[in-house]
Amino acid sequence: MKIRAGAFMSFIAVVFIHLQVAAQQPAVSASVDRSRIILGDQFTLTIQVEAGVDDGPVVFPVLPDSLNHLEVIERKARDSVRAGNRIMYTQEIVMTSFDSGLWVIPAQTFSVAKKNFESQGVPVSVTSVPLRGDEYNDIKDIIPVKDSGIDWKKWLLVFVSVLVISLAGSYWWKHRKHAPAVVPQVSRSTAFEEAMGALRKIQQEKANEKGYIKEYYSSIYDVFRLYLARVSGKPFMQYTTDEILMDAKDMLMPAGFSSTAEVMRITDAVKFARYQSDFKESTDALERIKMGIEEINSQKRSF
Repeated sequence: MKIRAGAFMSFIAVVFIHLQVAAQQPAVSASVDRSRIILGDQFTLTIQVEAGVDDGPVVFPVLPDSLNHLEVIERKARDSVRAGNRIMYTQEIVMTSFDSGLWVIPAQTFSVAKKNFESQGVPVSVTSVPLRGDEYNDIKDIIPVKDSGIDWKKWLLVFVSVLVISLAGSYWWKHRKHAPAVVPQVSRSTAFEEAMGALRKIQQEKANEKGYIKEYYSSIYDVFRLYLARVSGKPFMQYTTDEILMDAKDMLMPAGFSSTAEVMRITDAVKFARYQSDFKESTDALERIKMGIEEINSQKRSF
């Protein structure tokens, strides 16, 4: 059956009109510049609305300061760019996270001419300090061991070893020195001057240039912990990295916390995972610790 030319042209016109109307509908989107970050790093969420000039008022969603393990650091001013009869509205929001895991920024609802439009959810993966190479994650199959019966020599060696360790432990317990007391709290200015002096000495010794990376990171980390202990009276020298991070989070602004947290994570990686930090990274680490101490010292409140 042949379609008359007039009917065919009408059909084409209807399709064209529908496509044109669809193209003129408002479009919303949400995206991030980095979908994978290190603990405490910052990333930018960009939310956009493309609408017609005559579509009416455009209302952006307002993100809370904290949502789904993610925290808002800065909300930048909304911007708009016009192209013909269309306007692109854009807002950038700087965010971070202090909890490792895969977190999703929920779908955001925009209002255009009193009609709601929803963007897609955006996943963000938060990890601790990444290590170069995969030698630290080498997983091999379990090989079954044949049962060769009781090895009396081995058990005799175990018994003798336990006996020696027990006797040595008993001797140490009787003659042990008492654990040093918690570092006494001193004036913040005194602790600050001593910390700055210690960092200058580390810079002058240049252990990182000589290849003593582990000793270098341990030294700057100890300066930071000792400073916290002296201004607060808490036993920070005995704290784990996670315990220090919990307290430091309340002492530093998000950017300062992110910077010092990264140094602490790198220090653990250098000490326990043989991470090879380069010269620039190690030099920056000392500066970050220095800025963290300076920021805490500038605060007026007590800890």
